[in-house]
Amino acid sequence: MEYLYSVSMCATSDTYVYGIYRFDGSHVRFGELTFGELTKMHPGIRNNADALVWLNANAADVFDAIETFDVV
Repeated sequence: MEYLYSVSMCATSDTYVYGIYRFDGSHVRFGELTFGELTKMHPGIRNNADALVWLNANAADVFDAIETFDVV
């Protein structure tokens, strides 16, 4: 099955939270990562722009690495 992915970013009081949405035709699944978690996955991320570009390019692999997610 082929999925569609979308990513988002939200600023909190102490970090940035990145969301990954996976659309499978009938459900939307959602996973979250912080900036720190993303930099552990890819140490080359230097800022929020890098994080969004890298996350968008690697959304499927990152989503599969997230252990928990919500069905929306």
